[in-house]
Amino acid sequence: MSSTGKISEFHPESDDAATYVMRLKHFMVANKIEDNNKLSVLITVLGSKVINTLVDLVTPDELDSKTYDQIIELFLNQYKPEKLTVVERNIFNTRRQKQFESVQEYIIVLKHLASTCKFGTFLNEALRDRLVSGVLDEELRQKLIIEDITFTKACEIAVKYEQAQKQSNMFQKQAAFSNDINSLKKFKSKPTKFPTKLKFKCTRCNSNSHFPNTCRYKTFKCERCQKIGHLKRTCWSNLKINQVEREDKYRVPRYARDQPTDDLDNHLYAVESNRKKGVKQKSNKVTEDELSTLGFVCEMEIEGRKMSLQIDTGACTSTLPERIYRKVPQLKRIPVIPTKLSLSTYLGETLEVKGKIC
Repeated sequence: MSSTGKISEFHPESDDAATYVMRLKHFMVANKIEDNNKLSVLITVLGSKVINTLVDLVTPDELDSKTYDQIIELFLNQYKPEKLTVVERNIFNTRRQKQFESVQEYIIVLKHLASTCKFGTFLNEALRDRLVSGVLDEELRQKLIIEDITFTKACEIAVKYEQAQKQSNMFQKQAAFSNDINSLKKFKSKPTKFPTKLKFKCTRCNSNSHFPNTCRYKTFKCERCQKIGHLKRTCWSNLKINQVEREDKYRVPRYARDQPTDDLDNHLYAVESNRKKGVKQKSNKVTEDELSTLGFVCEMEIEGRKMSLQIDTGACTSTLPERIYRKVPQLKRIPVIPTKLSLSTYLGETLEVKGKIC
């Protein structure tokens, strides 16, 4: 004859002893197990690990010599010892609703914690007070404080209030989505118009009607420097690296830099001499190494100290050398917070990160 339901072995690491005994009791009632057979069923379902522990506890007596009720009592004392009431009540009285925890979930947790606090006839009042004090929503707390209500009524008000808040938020999102759809219907995209005349001049021929990579003179030889790629009027061989000319007409806009090219120039688009009188210049040629040392520098004030910082638009974070941090007294007042951030250079070299400052 098949049995009703199933009782698995007891696992002390995850199962609750009192709950297990309750399930076992109803399992025996559902399957109409006689009193003289209850002990055999209990020893069968508990599992070898628990049985060995119970055998050791009753030694030198035999486990079979004990009654069903005696073994149940021994089992509960071993796997569900009585908890300290003071500790349990402290846990209960300090439990507040957590972020993203619903009111219904919070009520269930409070009931579970109160089960070991021995409140007696004061149980409902303790649950009500903890619910009112522990909810996160201040507006809900005010609604519960207005009048002297029971725990059941407080639960009902709290659950309905939370449901109303969720529905209201859902309506607001739907209204916002409808407004976005209506705005998109009214919007008409316009085709992108590219200028017929560019805002910069070609560095090969000084024209503003095309890009340098499409210039017809990119294979011409310069009469001044005898190099191929530009005309005499745009020759840069006599220009110095001391100062980059800041005029907008010589700057290459972003859409120009993004154009496909297999023959872009390896030089600054506009440079001019800033040589002072009486100062002899070492060279009038620009090398790639010298160009790499140039950059955009801005003046910033950190903790009252003005500092020159280099701008790197490709960096994901701002960095500061450790020697600068230790050298500037104003910075040393800011504590260094440990971080797991990992940084590397453009060439893939790993940088040692000491920490971060906020």
